[in-house]
Amino acid sequence: MRIKPLQSLQHLQDAYSSLCGLTIMIMDQEDNRLTEPSGLSEIVKLLLGYQKKSIEDSILNILDKVKDIQKPIVYETITGFKLLIAPIRVKEQTPYYIFAGAIVDESNLELIESRIFEDLPAQVWETWKAALVQTPTYGQKQVGKVLIQLEELAEMIRLLLDRGVEKGKHANRLQLLNLVHLMDSGDPKWLQGVLGVFTRVMGLEFAGFARNLINEEQYTVIETIGFKENATIQDASFSLGEGFLGQIGLTRQMGYWERSDWDPRVSFFTKRGIEPKVIICYPIKYQNLFFGLLFGGDSSVQELTEEQADTGALLANQLAADFYYLENEAYNERRKIRMKAFEEITQGILGIKDKEAFFQMLIDSIQRTVQTSFISMLLKEPKEKETSVYLCSNRSEEWGITYVENAELTYFKAGSSGLRMLRKPLYRQWNGVELLELPLVFEQKLFGVVGLVLEGDVKHMENMPFLNAINAIVLTKLQLETGLTTVSKADTVTLLHQNLLILNPEAFYKAMKVKELAQSFLKHMNGSHEEIERIAQASLLSDYEPALLSSCIGETSVVSLLREVRQYRSGKKNEAAGAEPETLLGKILLIVIWYCEHGDKEKTWILTLPISIDESLLRSFEYFLSSQTELGAPPLLESRGRLTHRENEILNNVLHGLTNLEIAEKLFISTHTVKNHITKIFGKLEVNGRAQAIAKIYQKTSWADPTQKR
Repeated sequence: MRIKPLQSLQHLQDAYSSLCGLTIMIMDQEDNRLTEPSGLSEIVKLLLGYQKKSIEDSILNILDKVKDIQKPIVYETITGFKLLIAPIRVKEQTPYYIFAGAIVDESNLELIESRIFEDLPAQVWETWKAALVQTPTYGQKQVGKVLIQLEELAEMIRLLLDRGVEKGKHANRLQLLNLVHLMDSGDPKWLQGVLGVFTRVMGLEFAGFARNLINEEQYTVIETIGFKENATIQDASFSLGEGFLGQIGLTRQMGYWERSDWDPRVSFFTKRGIEPKVIICYPIKYQNLFFGLLFGGDSSVQELTEEQADTGALLANQLAADFYYLENEAYNERRKIRMKAFEEITQGILGIKDKEAFFQMLIDSIQRTVQTSFISMLLKEPKEKETSVYLCSNRSEEWGITYVENAELTYFKAGSSGLRMLRKPLYRQWNGVELLELPLVFEQKLFGVVGLVLEGDVKHMENMPFLNAINAIVLTKLQLETGLTTVSKADTVTLLHQNLLILNPEAFYKAMKVKELAQSFLKHMNGSHEEIERIAQASLLSDYEPALLSSCIGETSVVSLLREVRQYRSGKKNEAAGAEPETLLGKILLIVIWYCEHGDKEKTWILTLPISIDESLLRSFEYFLSSQTELGAPPLLESRGRLTHRENEILNNVLHGLTNLEIAEKLFISTHTVKNHITKIFGKLEVNGRAQAIAKIYQKTSWADPTQKR
């Protein structure tokens, strides 16, 4: 299907106008329109009419003033409205311009309105005021972002005009990728914009995106474009392997069908009033992560060209990369939430004296963290006759009561099967929902159970270490309350550090490395026993905020030392009033932490230290490092197959918090090879992932135990 250059240009302009929400048009120096205005807003319609009467704000006058611009600019008219203008260079000239707008400053709204009243007849005031209310207000940062995007758009248009129809087809793919790249994936309308670009460039009538929101066997269409009101598949579901789309979900390979209206598998569309003759579908996957299905079709087009299919593949790849980025952002945000929840819980263990209040706080905190509609905890303490119940629920009170009765019968009544599932999370269907139940165990005896509804973020596997930590948290509080255990500040330091293993394994093992290196260097410097113990505790807690530590263990010398290091890391010394005094211990800990985070063989890490350090101290540390051998690998665990030398080497790097890419770069092998080795390692250790591997090493070997000397 051939597309003339100006048609491609119009489609590109339409897509961008839809994306940024502004009216866009392209014209030459004489105000000859190269395209029809896209997204024509009421205020622009009024302004174009007003300009006929205004010499100052006429398009020709504006074009004459901006004819020499080299970059996109903001032009403010006498009426107070702003236009964004970008030059388009074609063969070393600038005969074309992109006009985008209009926008206003929020602070100028009253002034603009008064100008309208001054220059226009009263019978049109209300029309202008209504249009003014709908006009977007942009801040300086937003305007700057749009100007950058306009410059990219001008380059895309230049390619179309400069290369001609055939070469423009190839450039169209590049433009498509650039246009999708310019889109803000955080915008709620982002996916809708991507589908708009997909249909325009592919020349298709409709498009949609489906995800497996409920489980891996069921897909739901979450976004569509191009369907009429009486013919839509929005929110429609299909099973894995069902119809055209379900087969792509099964094979995860691109699919293309011509004459699909003669294929029985088209029923997913036809029973919803859609009769496509051609359908194409792309799996959206990136680095072994699968995000969903991008599909499109047309009821009049008989076939798609190979070039169109390749163009769609380029967009699918970009879309997959964007989803991967969003997933990482979401993961980091969830990790921050878990860290904040853990800080709240840690403070509560020591700060909330009332046991009942603490357990309710614990349940409330977990509910907010994993975003479930229901969570409960049942405790059956040895000396208590009744079962204590704590819950947080967005469901009905009757539903919660019924579940608690069921859980108590399952786990605590004589002969219940729950006793046979100690330490193992249980997944089960109950009353129309999927449940996760975590038994709480001490000395092989069941003393409680936590049950929650599986939905939303609670389904993310990274929540499991956090949920598995509930047993230790509850047990610690019960021991404190019953007087079975007294927790010293040193015990609290160990507890805080060990919990990093659950929430941030990289920080856990970095702290281990800092502790070992700092202790050894201080011994090399003939430090006292008290100083060595102090720097060891501070090393283990170096990733915590001093304010949090102060609430947990008080204003100790360890907290003071960490506050001093935080001050150094910000690039400040002790000039400020109330600042921590400078100490040799603080500078040593800063050097060790900085080395562990930024160290390299070329010693360039020294140049990036946030404050100046005495040369003699740095030379002493360098001499100390040169006398050390590289940390050895941990002892091998008993496993189904002995680890090879390379597997043991890779496991050692995993335990030190390195990513697959970092391990590959360090060992000069591919990330694919690293992944294969790690898969074999997990199989031999009989674990399912890094967190379980780290936990197993931590539990079974002294190498990973911060309380034991190596």
